[in-house]
This record gives sequence, structure tokens and C-alpha cells, in this order.
Amino acid sequence: YVKNTMKNLHFIQGSNVIEELEGKISPSVPAIVVSAGPSLDKNIGEIKKAKGKALIIATDTAVRYLEKEGIFYDCIVTLDPRKPVDYFTDVPDCKHKPLFCSILGKPGLLKFHEGRKIWCSSNLILPALYKKYGIELKKLSSGGSVATDATELARRLGIQNVILVGQDLAYGEHGTHAGGVVMATRAETRYTVEGIDGKPIETRNDWLYYLHWFEEQAKI
Repeated sequence: YVKNTMKNLHFIQGSNVIEELEGKISPSVPAIVVSAGPSLDKNIGEIKKAKGKALIIATDTAVRYLEKEGIFYDCIVTLDPRKPVDYFTDVPDCKHKPLFCSILGKPGLLKFHEGRKIWCSSNLILPALYKKYGIELKKLSSGGSVATDATELARRLGIQNVILVGQDLAYGEHGTHAGGVVMATRAETRYTVEGIDGKPIETRNDWLYYLHWFEEQAKI
């Protein structure tokens, strides 16, 4: 985290913070948070219909799928300090999209990106720096994943209706992510739960945590 922060400080010049964008989007405009869960394969075409009708937020893992299908999206969210750089370099057209990011993010990824960077405060460094110039930054309430962060980001922008696409929080028939990709965790514990159609599905410990976060946030 410390190394990333030191390497990323120079990106602050010419960047923005979430606070500058609050209230700029009408609350009546919905947001679509696109994740790379297995169901994205069958639902990705539907996102084309939302161009100009919703704020389409792509999580970093979903960018390559949207770019491959030629689907428009408005911005990208990436906050993970260890996110693979090839998530972006494999689809270079994404480098000019507005990027909601963290000062702790992967330096190589932020360096590759050439568009506008918008900081999501998740530590004490940025608030301390900006406070010297009379700007108060509020911490982004993170749920632990890029999708939960993107959802919280949409709410910070004042958007009332957030639609989740590709946010399965469960194993697909051929993998954990779209395209049959399998990504395992270090301490993976599987559980069988009831899916939205009432049928049993397999999930794991981290996904259940994210599910509970979404459920709690929906009550607010």
C-alpha cells in the first residue's frame, strides 16, 4: 500500500475527487454496475439498450468483456492494489474512460490509463492532503469488492436506482466469472444456498459477505 501510494502521488495533478461530482447527475437517472460474473455472458447484450439512458459503470474485471462486444460504458471503477494490469492493457481503448480509483491502486494500471482520474478516498493520505487546501474528503464505505464499491460510488453521486448486472455471487456452470474463467481465493469455503429462482446454487464465503452488504445497504 505504501509503495503504491508513493508511486501514485504524481497522478493527483489534473485529477478530481468524488465530492466535485456529487449532485451533477439527476437522481432520476439509474446506474448500471457491470460485473464479470458468469451471467454476464447471457446478459451483456442488454446493456447496449441502456446507452444514453443510464450511467453505465464498468468494474475493472468487466471492461474487457464490454470492449470485446463493442458495448458503450461511461466509466470504470478499480480500487484493488493488486489488480492485474492486463485487465486494461488487453483492451487499450479503455485508457481514455473516466476512472474512479484509489491512491493505493496498482501503479502500472494507473500509468496505462490516460483519461480523467477521480479519487475515491479509502485511506488517510488523500483527506490529509486535500484538507490543506480546504477540501474535505469523505471516506468511501467499502463492502470489500469492486462491485460493492461501485454501488456505493453511484449512491454518493446521488443516484437512487442501482441495477446490478453480472453480480452473481455464485458459481456458474463453467467457472466463477464470465467466459468460463475460474478465479479461486486462498481460503475458499463453499456453501449451498437458495438462488433467486428458488433452486439451490453454490456460493463461497467472500461472496456471502458481499451479499449481506448489498442486503444491508438496500435497507438504507
